[in-house]
Amino acid sequence: MFINDAKYIKVWEVEQKENYVKGNLGESEKNTDGTYNNWFWTAKFVGKSKETAIELQKGDTIEIKGGKVRKFKYNDKWYDELIIFEYEIMNRANQSTSQDDDDLPF
Repeated sequence: MFINDAKYIKVWEVEQKENYVKGNLGESEKNTDGTYNNWFWTAKFVGKSKETAIELQKGDTIEIKGGKVRKFKYNDKWYDELIIFEYEIMNRANQSTSQDDDDLPF
């Protein structure tokens, strides 16, 4: 299944591999009763996305611009995997919102 529409997802961990960057990602959806459904994904950042994915940090939110979901078999068990071709950083976890006094106009 290919992902064509925007999909927002939270980064939990990234790790450099030989030919790709591995990521542990998560997403949530709020139910009408106030509870949440949570999903966790093992992802591979490949192609253009591999170049910058290693700089992602825990808590960053990304928008997946292109990717696909596939199943693979490992030790007689089937797993889902998210392959990400292109993404955009929507929110940095450690981004400071305070301004330095030297940057103020007065």
